[in-house]
Amino acid sequence: IMELFSVMAVEKASENGIHTMISQEPLLAIKGDKINFLKVNNVKYAAVSRRIISSQKKLMLALRDAGIKVFVFNVNFDSGKDEQYVYDNELGLVYGMYADKWITDMGSKN
Repeated sequence: IMELFSVMAVEKASENGIHTMISQEPLLAIKGDKINFLKVNNVKYAAVSRRIISSQKKLMLALRDAGIKVFVFNVNFDSGKDEQYVYDNELGLVYGMYADKWITDMGSKN
């Protein structure tokens, strides 16, 4: 899977049968129906900053419901917003995270 950083790159990869992960900037730049664009171009993954989750909750839910797996970055960039915070509060809206600590290093979710 290749992470791509422009809408055009996603389209070209799709034309060539390459499975891709769309990054945040091109995802937010898609005009019109973002979910339809991603489905048409066979995009099954997205990478976004965890900082946009609250302002883009509707999009996160739509991506999740469409089966597109969203991975967040910027974990540990804000005080108290570490892997455990994402695990306890944001998984469900997003699928996974870029992490500095292994999940097995953290306490279990109750």
